[in-house]
Amino acid sequence: MKKIIIICLLLLTIGCAKKSISVDKFKSTVRSEGYYVISTEEQFSQYKYIESSLMARKDGVGIEFYIMTDEENTKAFYDYNKDIIEAHKTKYDTYKETKTKYVLETDEKYMVISYIKNTCIYVDTDIKNKDKVNSIIKKLGY
Repeated sequence: MKKIIIICLLLLTIGCAKKSISVDKFKSTVRSEGYYVISTEEQFSQYKYIESSLMARKDGVGIEFYIMTDEENTKAFYDYNKDIIEAHKTKYDTYKETKTKYVLETDEKYMVISYIKNTCIYVDTDIKNKDKVNSIIKKLGY
């Protein structure tokens, strides 16, 4: 009986693992929500570990999407940007952190960095856009 429970839990965990998305999936998801998408690859051309980079914009919200060469570089990119976000944190602000996602909410800002495998999203926007950001992040699966 214990073996069956363990196997079921293992299968459930594997089945619930988040999956990274492609450039096309990012574009189609954000465009279906009214965002326009621009390439930011020229801005990051000196960084050889960034294979693709896009920015989705709508009503003052910008969602950055990156595809890296590998998971190690993605994790380093995440850690670097998490440090930048944390620099805005005071003892009065709220934050949530998991192994692959960091969210900071201040009186004025809402910032998110999240990664799955070799992909990463980054958002730095006004607090008033929190619900919009959470909605699109959920649709993207991050």
